Amino acid sequence: HLENLDLTDNNLYGDIPRSLGSLNWLTSLHLHNNRFSGKLPSSLHQLTELRILDLGKNAFSGVIPPWIGENLHNLEFLSLQSNEFYGDIPLQLCWLSALHLLNLAHNSITGNIPHCFSNFTAMVVDHNADEYDQTMGTELQFTTTTPFLTSIDLSNNDMGGEIPEELMHLWGLRNLNLAGNHLIGRIPKKIGSLKQLESVDLSRNELSGPIPPGLSDLNYLNHLNLLFNNLSGQIPTGHQLQTLDDQSIYRGIDELCGAPLLKSCSDGKQSVSYEHIEDEGGEGFDFFWFYAGIGPGFSVGFVGVCCTLHFKRSWRYTYFRLVDNVYNRILLVSALAAARLQRKFHKGELGG
Repeated sequence: HLENLDLTDNNLYGDIPRSLGSLNWLTSLHLHNNRFSGKLPSSLHQLTELRILDLGKNAFSGVIPPWIGENLHNLEFLSLQSNEFYGDIPLQLCWLSALHLLNLAHNSITGNIPHCFSNFTAMVVDHNADEYDQTMGTELQFTTTTPFLTSIDLSNNDMGGEIPEELMHLWGLRNLNLAGNHLIGRIPKKIGSLKQLESVDLSRNELSGPIPPGLSDLNYLNHLNLLFNNLSGQIPTGHQLQTLDDQSIYRGIDELCGAPLLKSCSDGKQSVSYEHIEDEGGEGFDFFWFYAGIGPGFSVGFVGVCCTLHFKRSWRYTYFRLVDNVYNRILLVSALAAARLQRKFHKGELGG
């Protein structure tokens, strides 16, 4: 029984023969980098044992057929990159819970990124990290020995909407490429929870707002591209982001500031210091009223004591007796100190 069919790089053209659907034992089908065209034949839905389907770099057209998600439940790798597919991503693709890699880059796909991508449960866990490290920086062509990857590449399409928060639950994801679309809104704050991410490309979209500080928590991140968006504010610092000092990462974004850009965040600092001044001003305001109240308070207290001494004879006698005692003590201490100084003075004269 044929299990692996690899026709990669053969300059083949025309439609895919419908008879391919009769290869029921097929687990991997590689038609990468040929000139096949037309729509995908529905007979391929019979290949229910397929784990790898690589149809990248051809001229296939039409919408992505829903039967891929409905029937090919064992798929782990799906690459339809660099074809002429259009329309929305069918929600049936979310049924591919075993999927490790989804590559739909360089097509004419529209619509939003499905929220149900969180159903890619195989992307929640990490797979063979050591083997993956050996493939970094290379263009992937899938064979039976290709190491398991976790990657979503939807770059260079016509997709819009916001980046779904649900993608931030795919904790085993190592590559996220959404570049060259029309995505709006903010970069999800929880992107820092994708601890395995090594490559993030969100360039050439319409994303706005600040860069989430969580990006600096991605210890394995070695590729970041955010150029040509509408981001603003200070670039986060610390941890792994300190090593990504290429200014081109942020090219075409005028409202960003801070290292590695030459534009300082003086405006931001001014606003912070302004808030600080406001706080200090508030404290000064409190102190003003504190000291302003001391004078009247002392006056009221003094008048109260005087009135009490005037109308309470027993208190008045006690008060003046106390004053006399204190006065006498002061006189006694002063007299003793003066006598002591006199004796020292006389001793000094006799000694001289």
